[in-house]
Amino acid sequence: MQITLPPELARFVEEQVKAGRYESADGVVYAALTRLRIEDDIPPAELESLRAEVAAGIEEADRGELAPWNADEIWAEVVQRHRKEHGASEKRAG
Repeated sequence: MQITLPPELARFVEEQVKAGRYESADGVVYAALTRLRIEDDIPPAELESLRAEVAAGIEEADRGELAPWNADEIWAEVVQRHRKEHGASEKRAG
């Protein structure tokens, strides 16, 4: 498959690769399409709610209102929530 991009998007892809964010133009396009697919799977109202929560969190951080956090505790909460929602008995790898 070949894709032709307008010059401004082609420059953006090149900039992403030059900046080291991606190894190749294919990586940039893959990441963009993956994000698009994920975003399309989220209902618009839920996506807007998530965006509002993120914006609120950024504003709190900008004001210095940060709470301490522990990555292991957050991971355990994510796993617990996943098991509850999906009935999975998966364990964290490594």
